Amino acid sequence: MDEQVQKDESRHKSKQVLIKFQWQPRETTDDGLLANYLKTSRFLTPKEQMIQTIRIYWFPLAAWHSRNYEQEDLEELGRRSIRELQQQIERIARITNLTDEFNLSSSAENNQSISDDDEDDDGEMEDFEMS
Repeated sequence: MDEQVQKDESRHKSKQVLIKFQWQPRETTDDGLLANYLKTSRFLTPKEQMIQTIRIYWFPLAAWHSRNYEQEDLEELGRRSIRELQQQIERIARITNLTDEFNLSSSAENNQSISDDDEDDDGEMEDFEMS
C-alpha cells in the first residue's frame, strides 16, 4: 500500500525544466562589453537580468501557446509585458537622444540626465513574476 502512495505522490510532483546557457564573448567585442555590463550590476545577477528580460517578451507567448490561460489572464499578461517593454524603449530612446525621432514622451521624468551613478534609473525591470 505504501508503494502505491509513493507512486501517486511522485506523479503529482512538478518536474523541473533545465536550460543551461553559457556565454563567453571576447572582451574586446560588443558582446564582451554587454557581458561585462551585466556582470557588474549592483542589483541583479546576470542570470536574473537575462531571465527577467526573456520573461517580459516570451512569457505571454508561452502562456498563449499553452492554451492554459483564460483570455482575461492573457490580456493582463500582455498589458504588463507591453508596459515593461515601453519603459525599456523609452529609456533606450532617452539615453541615445532619440525621443523626438520616435515620438516618445519628453516629460521631465524622461529627460533626467543619465549618469553611471543614476541608480534610480538603472534599466532594471520591475518585478515581473508570473504565477
